[in-house]
Amino acid sequence: MGFFYAMQDYFQIEKQFLAQFPAEEQTEFKAQFWRLLADKYGLKRIDVIGGLKTLSKSEIESFKADLSSLTEGEVLQYIIGWEYFAGNKFIVDSSVLVPRPETEELVYLLKDRCADAKRIIDLATGSGCIALSLSNGSNTVYAIEKSLEALKIARMNAGQLKRSVIFIEDDILNPGQKWPEKLDLIVSNPPYVLWSEKGEMSARVFGQEPEMALFVPDKDPLLFYKPIALYAEKALNDKGVLALEINPMFGKDLMRLLKDSFRSVDLLEDQFGKSRFIWAIK
Repeated sequence: MGFFYAMQDYFQIEKQFLAQFPAEEQTEFKAQFWRLLADKYGLKRIDVIGGLKTLSKSEIESFKADLSSLTEGEVLQYIIGWEYFAGNKFIVDSSVLVPRPETEELVYLLKDRCADAKRIIDLATGSGCIALSLSNGSNTVYAIEKSLEALKIARMNAGQLKRSVIFIEDDILNPGQKWPEKLDLIVSNPPYVLWSEKGEMSARVFGQEPEMALFVPDKDPLLFYKPIALYAEKALNDKGVLALEINPMFGKDLMRLLKDSFRSVDLLEDQFGKSRFIWAIK
């Protein structure tokens, strides 16, 4: 009977915190509740239901504290400390964006279409998830990042994954040094969300993620893409690829920006049917 009451306790905790969310967010919270319990505390839903394992009193209190942080807008992955991406765990904290499924799609596309790329650079690398996912031991991968805190996380990820990437501290908008050239692939997922879009979204969409890695001025939505395009024009080898994750609202604008410098420019959709990627060939 003791296991039964332990099981009931978990569902009672879930119910208690669930009441703090509006109806449209409750399904997502339930998923976060059980993922937090599994990924941070090692207790899966089946363990609870089957009475196979339980937590100590102190662990339960810690779990409740984490749930309180969730209700206050803390990012689930920051509480857990990592996120899955392209088959690996990446360390994350509030200095980097949580890797998104769309970016994972881009990485798989690159692995499929650019498997032979020998010299690669990732601009605005953040946690390093793109650069490290593309590093395979037979290529040279560079990664540019402005934030020292983000670079620290990226290097930690490189260490735990045992991947080789050359990290460079620099600013896409104001480079202080010469970046590598003779590249086969340039990839970037730079800031592209308009500041005006922030007001239309729930606070839990971006939580406490770094704003400098997310938002651009409404008056200059291509702010980061313009210097990236200029760099790609001179740094890519013949038939080299520029691959970008973008705001779907500005896909056609980006195509116009690139069309005179690249032999082909394509707009690709993500799994949700949104125009999410630019694929340009030099």
